[in-house]
Amino acid sequence: IGADGRRSQIFLALSTASEFRDHLSTFSDFYASL
Repeated sequence: IGADGRRSQIFLALSTASEFRDHLSTFSDFYASL
């Protein structure tokens, strides 16, 4: 794995984390509305 591959790996992890955070906030909103 070169430096470029490692950078894309980190970018993928960051985008996944932000997606997960979006889902988490949506879920907490849904949970609060129950």
